[in-house]
Amino acid sequence: MPFFSAFPAFDGIQQQVQYYVFQNFVPAAGDVVSRYLHNFTQQTGKLTTMGIIGLGVTAIILLATIESALNRIFRVRIQRPLAFRVLMFWALLTLSPLLIGISLSLSTYLYALSAWFDVAQFSNSLGSSLVHEVVPNLIMVIELTIFYSAVPNRTVHWQSGVTGGILAGVLFAILKKLFVGGVILIFSSYHVIYGVLAAIPIFLIWMFLVWVVVLLGALLTSALEDWKYSSYVSEHPMTPAERMAAVLHVLHLLKSQHQKGGGLSDDVLERELGVATVFEIMRDLQQSGYCLPVENHKWVLARDLDEANLDELYCVLGFDLTKASYNTPMSAVAISRAEEARSQAMRRPLSEVVG
Repeated sequence: MPFFSAFPAFDGIQQQVQYYVFQNFVPAAGDVVSRYLHNFTQQTGKLTTMGIIGLGVTAIILLATIESALNRIFRVRIQRPLAFRVLMFWALLTLSPLLIGISLSLSTYLYALSAWFDVAQFSNSLGSSLVHEVVPNLIMVIELTIFYSAVPNRTVHWQSGVTGGILAGVLFAILKKLFVGGVILIFSSYHVIYGVLAAIPIFLIWMFLVWVVVLLGALLTSALEDWKYSSYVSEHPMTPAERMAAVLHVLHLLKSQHQKGGGLSDDVLERELGVATVFEIMRDLQQSGYCLPVENHKWVLARDLDEANLDELYCVLGFDLTKASYNTPMSAVAISRAEEARSQAMRRPLSEVVG
């Protein structure tokens, strides 16, 4: 809304959007907060060019923080280039008002439709319910679906995004109903003591709860992506043998794609091993220099497997017992001898091992 205020041509739209948001997305305490924000948005209309740029930078920093939280939830290994991130943030900043504008147009159309057919009952009951209940919640679901599908720098199937958006939208609708009832009781008591300032902490609590709902939807979306490969999900952590086998399988896939002159996509890896396993393995292989990420969520070999051997990979994965800090002096000699024998047996080129 501050961006609308910066451009006089959007004065009418800004007022409609502000009214729509506080009527449908903010509980009763928002009436007081809306007056403060209205004054704030009026002042932003007087901002200079540098002030508008500063406001935009602040919004982008906020979205970058949100993106960072989503990247951790979705186990994103690599962030987008800065230029793509800025473009995505700007699209998010402009898409939300656009969707609200669509909902305003749809609301107007519904009322006009009821007047055209002169259906008073529709206008009073069903039309009011559509405009004030269904449309705002539908807009929320659409926005969250786009948010969960587009913001994380990894492939998110639209079915998972829609499911997460629906969950968050339903929780948001329930939260709004429950919070409004609680605000009526709490705000009336605190208002006697603190006056209009009592609305500020209540509004901040509301924003916190909304953020929790958004994160719950993101967690469900991420979990659904993992459950697509549920055959690889185990109730116990991977054993060292399972981990080594998975790493060798990944190197085999990377070698096969390298011979074809292409990269190995995340989708193929996740179908083969599951999301959680792929996240850990590719992180270790990248840090040890065996592979590199390229564009379009793909990976390529970064080392000649004829030069690397199985013993080296074994140590890179942290399986070398001589590195354990709990070795006692009495067991150190025995462990050292066992590791030396094991090392001699495993000094085979990885190109022979992975096939």
